[in-house]
Amino acid sequence: MRKKRSNSKRMPFSLIFLVMIIVFSLSAQLSVPDWNLLTNNWNKLVNEPNEQNLNAFFNSLPTQGRFLFDDDGVFIRSILDNFIILENRVLDGDRLGVKVVFRLYNIADNALSEKLSRVLGTLLGFNPQVFLEETSNNQNLIPGGVETILGSYLLDHPDNPSAQELEKKYRINVLESITDKKLRPLVREYIRILKKL
Repeated sequence: MRKKRSNSKRMPFSLIFLVMIIVFSLSAQLSVPDWNLLTNNWNKLVNEPNEQNLNAFFNSLPTQGRFLFDDDGVFIRSILDNFIILENRVLDGDRLGVKVVFRLYNIADNALSEKLSRVLGTLLGFNPQVFLEETSNNQNLIPGGVETILGSYLLDHPDNPSAQELEKKYRINVLESITDKKLRPLVREYIRILKKL
């Protein structure tokens, strides 16, 4: 008489198969950026900082994942050296400029991540509406979460607790000034985070 196979022995194989499918589908989505295209688009933007070149650079950035370009840091240094191009657009509330800065987190080393967080933190004071809408849409791109942006002022005044407290109060006041009802839950969440910093 033949014994029936139990379903418990099939379960692990099914589970393994399911995990493999998920891993393969995720790896297909997280394809490595075209570094040559990315570098060329960045260089075009540096030489001619216009909307078309900014859009081309934005579209060549990876939409998810974390990637580091192994070129001894030349590409990232070029971004850091010419960051004013992006910083000016962000502080003017230019949506595409803000989206580029968020997407740059996907290829950023520590120095660039810090720079990105600082400029986005400064955007809160310049244009809180754009700040809230864009952080809401791009939270998944921020390593360490939105706290790294909200608390970026701590990097500016590491040895000055009174300056840190003033900046924290300023950011809270700016957030409290938002009247858009759709953004109020986010405002409350960000104020709660700031108060804990």
